[in-house]
Amino acid sequence: MLDAFDLDGDGEISNTEAARANLGVVDAGLQTRAKRGGIIGRLAAAAHRVLDRFDND
Repeated sequence: MLDAFDLDGDGEISNTEAARANLGVVDAGLQTRAKRGGIIGRLAAAAHRVLDRFDND
């Protein structure tokens, strides 16, 4: 189970905040796969760069 952070301080985890937490987990997995190299690594690196634009503040 993933714990999300209450970004707006309202005391509740919204769907948006939960989705951002999940994106972070997916992004970390892509980053790990990108380090392995090869075709899969290159595809993972490209997907990581795209996802980073949405995931990072």
